[in-house]
Order: sequence, then structure tokens, then C-alpha cells
Amino acid sequence: MFITLKIDFFVKINIDMKTLKIILIILLFFTTKSYSQSDDGWFTGKITCGIAADKYQNYPQINCAYFYNFENHFSIATQSGLIFYDTELMPIESCLRIRPIGKKEIMPALNLSYGYAISFDNKYKGGQIFSPAISFETGFIKRVNYVIEFGGQFFKLNSRKIKNWFINFGIEI
Repeated sequence: MFITLKIDFFVKINIDMKTLKIILIILLFFTTKSYSQSDDGWFTGKITCGIAADKYQNYPQINCAYFYNFENHFSIATQSGLIFYDTELMPIESCLRIRPIGKKEIMPALNLSYGYAISFDNKYKGGQIFSPAISFETGFIKRVNYVIEFGGQFFKLNSRKIKNWFINFGIEI
């Protein structure tokens, strides 16, 4: 079974399911191998799974993010994942995370993500995606945070504007 990845009008890439699974495993590997200290900041990886819903249907999604933390209050990330909407979408986004409270038992954070969602189906072109979210993180084990996110996704597929809401659960290492 092949999946056709269509980027704009000129490029088509056929991906079989085995190759897609290998790409996702590599993506998960790089996001989980994440704690390394540098002089100014540190890296963390976050993996979340959840349910997104619009007024017609519910559908699953998975998200992997790789953050660079400048300090306890401010970090940036690149993230990707899969959204199983009418078709499978792979968002590639950049994210800004602001934590108003530093290291506490429960840390709220504001996540603002913007990027492009690539479609694996020929009838969709893909489109821009914007995902603001509020997350709460708590750590019971040293260097491991448990995350719950509430937010919205606003994207455009084939000039059709789509708004939905999501809840994600995950870990940050």
C-alpha cells in the first residue's frame, strides 16, 4: 500500500507504509533522546497523544516536539506528528512556549505553534496550521514531566477553514 505525499502542485512522493513507519520511529527516537546540557540552555523532548474534535467528528493525533529551553520560563521548539482527520495530515510546526511560573509542582504554560500541514492524500493539498494551547506539567520523577494540553487547531485545507479543539496527554523528558 502506497501513500502519495503531495507538496504543492509540482512534487509528488510515493511512500509505502513500511517507510512511513520507519520515518515515525526515527522521529520518535530523536525526540526522546533529549536531555543534554549546554552552556546557556538545555534540550527536552515531548511526546503527546490525544483526541481532537470539531462539531462533526472526533479523531486521534500524535505530536512530537523537541524544545530548546533558554531558561525555565521561555523555550522554542520544532514539532511534527500525525493528525488523522478526513485524511492523514503531518504538521511541521515551530513552537514558542512561555511558562509564567518556574519550577513548581504544577507548571502552566502557553504554547503557540505555527506551521504547515502536509497531506498524504491526492484530494487535499495541505495547508497552514496554527495551534495555540495551554498546558499543565507536573513532575513526579526527576527530569520527567507529565503533560496535559488543551488547545485549538486552526488550519486550511483546499481553501476550507477548519477549527477544532483538542486535549493531549504525554510526557516531557
